[in-house]
Amino acid sequence: MISIANAPLRQEQEIRQSWDSDAPVLSMVCISYNHAAFIAQTLTGFLQQRTHFPFEIICYDDCSTDNSREIVTDFQQRYPSLIKTIFPDENQRSKGFKPFIDFVLPQCKGAYIARCEGDDYWVDPDKVEKQVSFLQQHPQYVLATHDIHTVDEHNQLISTGHLADFYKKDFNSKALRCGWAGPVTQSILFRNVLKSFPPEFRKTYLGDAFLASLLGQYGDAKYMADIKPSMYRIHSGGVFSPLALSDKFDMQAYSFFWMYKYYKRIGMDEEAR
Repeated sequence: MISIANAPLRQEQEIRQSWDSDAPVLSMVCISYNHAAFIAQTLTGFLQQRTHFPFEIICYDDCSTDNSREIVTDFQQRYPSLIKTIFPDENQRSKGFKPFIDFVLPQCKGAYIARCEGDDYWVDPDKVEKQVSFLQQHPQYVLATHDIHTVDEHNQLISTGHLADFYKKDFNSKALRCGWAGPVTQSILFRNVLKSFPPEFRKTYLGDAFLASLLGQYGDAKYMADIKPSMYRIHSGGVFSPLALSDKFDMQAYSFFWMYKYYKRIGMDEEAR
């Protein structure tokens, strides 16, 4: 069993005492919908991060029908200077919005962004410190990523092969733009450089590959093998993981189609191929 849910949490003052300034360098983002069974584990993984720099935590809940918001609110009250909540009155995804780019990203103050959905979690307490430090020292890179394992709803390990070996390497900016890198939400940490998104992005089902492609206009991708794998959870309430393999392929193909349309529209023919 791989779990950090019962790990002791530091007080807010203890977390902040190692910081070298006050303004957030990193924005950690959690987007949730009906993740009450798991979100405490996600937030614990955030709060266990050991950093020399300040971070903020932004939690967006898309009008869950379970008690996800109550759990997030409890954490926010315990860490009021670290955690900010965004609680819309109605579910926004069903209205065609993309919560991350429409509501969360504009609120991110950090120069870097790391995300983890409310049903997944980080294991390595030095994850973001290593990723941010690398990007600070290597300006030619726009993002850093690492390995991912798969667990079930009881934190039992299902697979260590969620990330294919092909992706366990660095990618240059062109490979990123062409969609070859394949980073997954909870593993990627990237520079906060995207201030607008093309209309094609809004038509994708799966935004990770398109996001990485857009980031490829700003630099390369680094794979960091020294970071412990984060956990991608498969459970019946998931949006993508319970789907049949053929449906997953359909969603991926549809997303790549809109990447192709975007690059064709702006005249980047090599990427469109």
